Amino acid sequence: MTTIDFCVKNFGQARLLTKLLSLPINRVLGQQLKLTSSQFDLIQSQIALLDSGYPLDYLLGSVNFCNQEFVISKDVLIPRPATEFWVNELILQLEDFKAEAESHTAEPLTTLVEVGTGSGIIGLTLAPLFDYNILTDISRKALEVAKNNQIRLCPKHPHIEFIQTDLLDNIILPTTNTNWILVANLPYVPIGDLINKEKNRVSAEPEIALYSGTDGLDLTRKLIHQLVSKYSGNMPSQIWLELDPRNIYEAKKIIQTTFQTLTLKPGTKWIYNILTDEDDFARVLVIKQFTN
Repeated sequence: MTTIDFCVKNFGQARLLTKLLSLPINRVLGQQLKLTSSQFDLIQSQIALLDSGYPLDYLLGSVNFCNQEFVISKDVLIPRPATEFWVNELILQLEDFKAEAESHTAEPLTTLVEVGTGSGIIGLTLAPLFDYNILTDISRKALEVAKNNQIRLCPKHPHIEFIQTDLLDNIILPTTNTNWILVANLPYVPIGDLINKEKNRVSAEPEIALYSGTDGLDLTRKLIHQLVSKYSGNMPSQIWLELDPRNIYEAKKIIQTTFQTLTLKPGTKWIYNILTDEDDFARVLVIKQFTN
């Protein structure tokens, strides 16, 4: 059989070949490989895509997020390190909160609602910490990816529900007094960025998962309107929203103004915090009910 010599040029190519050839990275990186003509043609076509700016993660078909391997496709957003950063912080806070609940100093959080779940990376990472989980997305194809990840990563969890819907439409909480948390990594990029985008990872990702009106806050406004309209009598105890550093403070102002109309339990108020990501950009708006 005729073989063709091939030498990997960079780490991205090496990762790609580990998948295509089912070889460990140390058998690929820095090695001269002997390939069949069919292997060579396949690898050359994939490397051409990679060199054109097509995301390596899409070619690999999976990403690592919070120490778990998630399947992804071109129908979902590629997870960012900034998202992993705040999800890890949320996990730490939830574990502390659970300890307080077990010592009867706080009411247990039983239900997670994630809006715009995409591949399910956030909701499925957090799911083991909750009795009941509701993950929504408007995209049927995105939910298919999320369901695949649920089967692989949380097959035994009894209560993970996927709903194809527009944000909070058609969502029914387990009970009328459910103590729940809302998390969302909705599209938040201003539409003007679409005109200026370069040929890179972002240009390959689904626009529906990225852009949200002139200031990037159209879907956030819609989410908050739905939240107040549907759940004014049973608002979430916590809300975590990933946003753009350019619009996060405006989002905070919008939500504060809207939430002023709500009546909370005596002695309870909303507190607002903005968390920075690993690059020190304002990234996550955290809103909690606080009782004196």
